Amino acid sequence: MQSRAGQNCVPKNLLAQYSKHSFLCHVYIPNDSHHPFQHKMTSFKFLIHRLLNFPLSKERFEYEKQLIKNIAKSNSYSVHLIDKLIRKHTFKRTLYNSTTFCRDTDNSKFASLPYEPKFTRGLDKFF
Repeated sequence: MQSRAGQNCVPKNLLAQYSKHSFLCHVYIPNDSHHPFQHKMTSFKFLIHRLLNFPLSKERFEYEKQLIKNIAKSNSYSVHLIDKLIRKHTFKRTLYNSTTFCRDTDNSKFASLPYEPKFTRGLDKFF
């Protein structure tokens, strides 16, 4: 490793993702549970986000992708669902990076008002 102005510079090819032991275990919500679908997909969305936003070599990328698919299979999910999530995330990121439109910065200001029946009953008409 080289040191530049007190910072450690690590080449990207030496970077590796750390995975706890629980990452590979069956700690995900199985497909046959009665949880809402969004809750079931949250862990896979996190893993895909991590896969696509962390700099990896092609071999390591494919390894991590296959690992996510294996986790999905072991929890009774379709591999096509994981592929669809990867395509969706990739498309969103590509669209976000390639658009020429100005991103809106919302400069709205919020205020909390105490509840006073005389005054706050009429405010709902404005909002």
